[in-house]
Formats: sequence, C-alpha cells, structure tokens
Amino acid sequence: MSANEQDIDSTPNNNVAAEDDQDDAVVTILPEGVPMADLELNKVSSASVIEQGESFSYTITLVNEGPDAATGVQVLENLPSGVSYVSHSSSLGTYNSNVGVWSITSLAAGASATLTIEVMATGEGSVANVAQVIASGEEDPDSTPNNNNPAEDDQDDAVVTITVPGEPMIDLELNKTASKLVMNVGETFTYTISVSNEGPDMATGVSVNELLPSGVSYVSHVSSTGTYVPSTATWTIGTMNAGSVASLTIEVMATGEGSVTNVAQVLSANEQDIDSTPNNNVGAEDDQDDAVVTILPKVFRWRT
Repeated sequence: MSANEQDIDSTPNNNVAAEDDQDDAVVTILPEGVPMADLELNKVSSASVIEQGESFSYTITLVNEGPDAATGVQVLENLPSGVSYVSHSSSLGTYNSNVGVWSITSLAAGASATLTIEVMATGEGSVANVAQVIASGEEDPDSTPNNNNPAEDDQDDAVVTITVPGEPMIDLELNKTASKLVMNVGETFTYTISVSNEGPDMATGVSVNELLPSGVSYVSHVSSTGTYVPSTATWTIGTMNAGSVASLTIEVMATGEGSVTNVAQVLSANEQDIDSTPNNNVGAEDDQDDAVVTILPKVFRWRT
C-alpha cells in the first residue's frame, strides 16, 4: 500500500492491475455435487499465408479437462467471408456446415475431439476465423459458453493472409530498445529502432513514425539508411531488399519524471505486408514496438 521511496515502474495504492506491485487470485466456488467440465478449445490453420484459389484447412481441438464428462456440447465454427467450405472430418460428433455448428453428445473427462475443415481461399487480405464453445450441459469452472470472450480458454481463432497471385508480398518487422531503463532528469540516453524486411519481395515506399513523447527532448540522431526529420517524426527509408535491415538511433535528454513510453511503427509501404497493416496503432503486430523508461528526479550534488 505504501513505500517511502519512488518505485521504478509502479505507484503504490493506485489500483492499476497492470503494474507489478498488484496481483489477484480468482477461484470459482460451485454448489456441492454440481457436475463440472473444463472445456478447452484450440484452433490452428495449416497455412498462415496462401494465394487465392488454393485450399487449406482449419483444425479445432476440444479437450475436456474434467473432472466430469461434458454432455450436450456445441461448438460454433462459422466460416468467415474470404474462405469457402470444401469438406470436413471429425473424430467425434457431427458438423453441420450450413449453420457452422459442431455437436458432440458426450466428451469424457480427459478426452479430446478434433474437427478438420478444408476450405478454399476466395478473398484477399487478413482473414480471422473464430471458434468457441456455445453450449455444454455442465458448469465450466473458468469460462462461459457463447459469450464471445477471447480471453477464455473455450474460444480461439486462426488468422490467415490471402494474397493475389503475382502480387508482391513483404514482411516488415520493427524492434525498438532504449540504452537505459532508469535514469535521472538531465541525463541523456538513446532509442534504437531497427526495421527488417523478411520478404519474400522488395519493399518500397517504407517510412516509420518515431514521435518522441513528452518527458524527453531530441539531441541528435544517426541512421544506417534513409532520413529522419524530427519535426515531422518521420523516418523515410524508401526501398528495402528482402533480408535487409535498417536502423535509426536517436539521442535524447530526460526532461520529465515518471514512466515514459515511446512507440514506433511502420507508417507506410507500397506492398502488402503478410501479417501487419501500416499505421494502424496495433501493438500486437510486428511492425510496431515500444520502449519504456523510468525518469527519476534530478540528483543535486552540493560542494562542501
């Protein structure tokens, strides 16, 4: 609840669960004698990138962790736009492709069942396919059927990128680091951003947004390629061959106090990226990264 000294990365008694000075424990208490079945669903795709007109498969695995048998189980596997149904096979139960429901009469504790659906790629771009348990006759200790909660273990998705035949494809990855994690006001440090093109084709028109946050001030920079303009916060790289890497290092001075987060992301590219979209502010994508530093009050040293 309290501490006399400043904590590097958290604030006492502020009820922020994301900080490392707070934690919780959740238990589920059921009435005595109520049957319980912990259903866990996992979903994978046989391909992550595929061309229009090609076929691939989704595989859903449902596991009953018990302690009791699960009855009346239904899984919603409704194919998204961008793919079309070809065929399916299941180890247990029946799948109705018209309504997208996989029905399993009973699944014993410790048992598993699989459903594999072959589809054809018909769309273009990123296609997400979500599957979730929508019904079960028994209480699940850690999830609720049909509530569309991706954080629960009875729901999972698979994402596939569908490309147009002959269309150039790239995979830009951005990483960002800080030379110091903790410093005092008045000290200098550097941010380093590296961008790599994992291919398979050449990337053109590549630019990166690197806007310095409040709490730091620009001192200088150096880049391995391209130009960085601090006033516009844009690093223009231009062309990157497949397999190449570009880096930008910015020296800054710590001017504020507290936790300072600096985010960088790919701003533009002419070619389609396999697994990310430029300038969409999605931190989970590999074309965006951040660096967090903690700035402490300035230290004064008095002469005696």
